[in-house]
Amino acid sequence: VISGSANYMYVGTDTPLDHGWTAGVTVSVPIFNGFSTQYKVLELQANLKTINARIKELKQKIALELEQEFLAMRESDERRLGAEVLVRQSKENLDLANERYAAGLAINVEVVDAIYMYANAQFSHISAQYDHKIALARLEKAMGRQIDYSGKE
Repeated sequence: VISGSANYMYVGTDTPLDHGWTAGVTVSVPIFNGFSTQYKVLELQANLKTINARIKELKQKIALELEQEFLAMRESDERRLGAEVLVRQSKENLDLANERYAAGLAINVEVVDAIYMYANAQFSHISAQYDHKIALARLEKAMGRQIDYSGKE
């Protein structure tokens, strides 16, 4: 490193003031830097390893999240399909109970129970559809896709 400086100044207590010039040059040559370059390289290599490990960890987290959300979506789809079957069966049971009651072969309690079971089945079906939509949205989010809330598929 080479640096220089120059000054022009007025000094004194009486008028006219004395004036003068000063100039200087400084040369600095580092003979020994204390292995700082070598240690800076080692530090940067360690930082690179840390970054690569974080990238690998993030990829693993993404893969795990995708797998979990895919399994949750499949499970909710199976529950939705099962709820549809339950609605059909409970509707058939309600129709049968109404026919038996109309024919005088069943009591009112059987019809009320069938109505209750049908209502529960419908509630389960609606709940399963809701859970399926939530699971699908979470899967879309995990995949990094833009979610369309318009209801179009």
